[in-house]
Parts: sequence; C-alpha cells; structure tokens
Amino acid sequence: PGRLRTLRRVRSAWLGNTRDLYVLLPASYEAAEAPRRYPVVYMHDGQNLFLPDLSYSGAWHVERAADRAAG
Repeated sequence: PGRLRTLRRVRSAWLGNTRDLYVLLPASYEAAEAPRRYPVVYMHDGQNLFLPDLSYSGAWHVERAADRAAG
C-alpha cells in the first residue's frame, strides 16, 4: 500500500498562510534505487481525502482507490 506523508506548515505566499500538505507516495517510492518519475494527481480538499479525524463529513479514503489502481 502507498504511504501517506505530511509536509507540515507549507507557506503559501498567495494565500498568506501556512497549511499542511498530505502526499500519498506509491509503495515502490522507498525501494527505488535511482530517482524515478511517477504520475501525479493533485486533489484539493485534504481534510477529507485521507484522514477521518480531520474530516467534517467522513474520509473518502483516496489511498485505498490509489492502491487498487496501482494494482
């Protein structure tokens, strides 16, 4: 399964604030011997994508769908 990482307090000059960013890395990311390129999907609504504790309506569990799609 993929691994969820949190980048804490990333500064946005545009919004004038900081936010945590959640990055789901593929399982093969840590094992890669050389730098590899991976497809990227950008999703806005971080509190609902992965973490039920932060969600106001329940997590969507995007990590499960990503794992299934990766095969």
